[in-house]
Amino acid sequence: MDTEYINNRNKTKKIFNESLTKKTLIKTVISVGIITIVCNGLGFIYLMKKVKDHAIKNVRIYTEVVVKKESQIFLDSQKNNQNMKTFITQELGVNSVQDIEKFNKILVRRKDGTIRNLQPFDDQNTPGVFLGKNVLINDEMKERVIDFFHIVKSFGRAWENHFVNTYIQIPENGIVIYMPNYPWTEKATSDKIVTTDESFQITTKKNNPSRKTVWTSIYYDATLEDWMVSSVTPIDDTKGNHIGTIGHDILISELQKSTLEEKINGTENVIFDRNGRFIVHPDLMEEIKQSDGNITIDDMIKKTGNKTYDWSVFFELMKSIDLEAPITEGALLHSEKNQEYYVVSQIDGADWYWVTIVPQ
Repeated sequence: MDTEYINNRNKTKKIFNESLTKKTLIKTVISVGIITIVCNGLGFIYLMKKVKDHAIKNVRIYTEVVVKKESQIFLDSQKNNQNMKTFITQELGVNSVQDIEKFNKILVRRKDGTIRNLQPFDDQNTPGVFLGKNVLINDEMKERVIDFFHIVKSFGRAWENHFVNTYIQIPENGIVIYMPNYPWTEKATSDKIVTTDESFQITTKKNNPSRKTVWTSIYYDATLEDWMVSSVTPIDDTKGNHIGTIGHDILISELQKSTLEEKINGTENVIFDRNGRFIVHPDLMEEIKQSDGNITIDDMIKKTGNKTYDWSVFFELMKSIDLEAPITEGALLHSEKNQEYYVVSQIDGADWYWVTIVPQ
């Protein structure tokens, strides 16, 4: 009996030890598994953060290069407008007798009542002139028009490889324009009112009291079949009277195309102006065209209600960049709802926001 008892006891002890070993082994395996999962998880999170940081860094470098390149044409336009304005203010009132005589030689009142260039004239090398039939023609007007004519001819021909045209709008309802690829003044109808155009309206003292260079909204020119934007600068005489508005039209279809196509893999680029109007957006190009460049952030919020996409994030982006300041490293914002990061900078001169969208 004692031998059997001892054997049974040994068996029980052996079974207990094996059970304890298994439990310990299972606990160890589970603990090691949990630690491994946590470590792998932390490692994955760290790796993803490094990948995200690297992607954002690349986007920032890319954005800085692109916005400086795309800003150049707009900065050049502003600079040229200011140079032209300085020259005009110096020239006004000089050689008035000669100017009056030249006015009568190169311009004529047409049967429709408007005043335009005497035919034939070389529109490839000579500015066109249009004065509405309502314009009072006195010596001061003749002198001013001829001054504008000479200045537009000189500056326009020098800049024709950079800009669509060079022009000066006349508040009384006229324009002197150098545009060798299109006879604007010959095509204008006799009832054309130049001063109703946005390009003039944004330079009036009411709308532009600071008298600085400003930019129109983008618009589609059916004649040239291209998207354009205009930089315009008001000119005042010594008495403070608004006597003209200098302007350039700039083609932006290449900018739109490169914005959509030249991008870092997986990202998208967007451009919108300080009024919230989209210039370029990969999902809105048709809406931009249909609205003639006037589709806004507000329009998209009203249209979608922010249900599937938070369009109001673009208002937040506007707060992150000071358009009056020089270009700096792009600001970084994140939208949890959209699951996107946004690197925001500015196209200087035109006062446009450039945004590169990086998926989360």
